[in-house]
Parts: sequence; structure tokens; C-alpha cells
Amino acid sequence: MKNAANVLKEDHKHIRRALSVLSRMAAASQRGRLKLTDAGDIVGFLRAFSDAHLMTREEEVVFPALLRGSAQRNYPRLCRFIFEHNRERTLVNGLEEAIRSGRSEDFAHYATRLVEVMESHIDKEAPELLELVDATLSDGEDERLAAELRNYDRRRRETILCGILKKLESLEARYGYGRGGGLHVAHSEVH
Repeated sequence: MKNAANVLKEDHKHIRRALSVLSRMAAASQRGRLKLTDAGDIVGFLRAFSDAHLMTREEEVVFPALLRGSAQRNYPRLCRFIFEHNRERTLVNGLEEAIRSGRSEDFAHYATRLVEVMESHIDKEAPELLELVDATLSDGEDERLAAELRNYDRRRRETILCGILKKLESLEARYGYGRGGGLHVAHSEVH
């Protein structure tokens, strides 16, 4: 596997962690046991990491690299990935509206749907996109792309992403499984 593909794989690991938390939050919301601030924090993570960091970096750095050349043979696949990114953004908008309106059943619905869509997207996109990177780019192009991915939003990563990853760790602790094997969640604020 090439360098650029490895950079993307690392980001997908963080997204899967967030989806696990979001899934547990959906269950907590259905039981009326979700803190509004926690719901806002996971949406903030999805906006800052999944959208502004990962998807934007893919759309602005990786996809153009895969479209170089006159044949544009990767165009149909990349259009599908962008469509899926936009569907995920729309579902996050639904989560935000559910939080604003205080409707826990809507939060649970959008959260469950978003987890399904994003997991499917990662399961399909990750191998396919990583194969495209490996098959399309020469070793030199791959190294340049990996460097561009690492440098693309370096200042933002240093100032913002560290904080949101710590917030994700906190959410994992709150919505994770405890020593006794039971699900531990905070008290209700979304009804």
C-alpha cells in the first residue's frame, strides 16, 4: 500500500470510533438518556473531522490527483464518492436540527442512518479509493500526494483536531462499555 493510502486509512480509524459513539448515542437517545451537550459534541466532531478534515481533503487533494490525465477514467467513481459525502453532510444537518428541536426520536433516526451510510461508505470507499491511489499514481506522485495530505491542513490539525480527538476520547469513555460490561450513558437532556 502506498503512502497516501496510509494517511487516509488513519483518518478512517477515527471516523469508525466516532460512529461507534454515535451508535451508542442513538440507543441512549431512544431511551431518553442522552445529554444535549454530548450530542452537540459528536456533531461537532463529525463537522470538524469527517467533513472539514477528511472529506474536504479527499475532495480537494486526492480526487484531483486521481483525475490528472486526459482520459479522466476515475471520474465516475469519484462522482459517486462525492455524492456519498454530500449524503453524509445532509444526515449531519438532520442531526443538528434534531438537537435544535430537542427531538430525541429524530436524533436516533438520523444517527442510526448516518452510522449505516458512513460505515457502508468507508467499507466501499476505503478499499476502492485506496486501490485507485495505488493503481493510478506512480511512486513519486504518491509521495507528493502523501506530503500534500499531511501538509494540507497542518495548522488546523495542530490547533483544532487534537482538541476534537480528545473530546472524542471523552465521549468514548462516557458512551463506552464499563468494567461490568454494561452500557454507561449520561442523564437525559434531549426528550
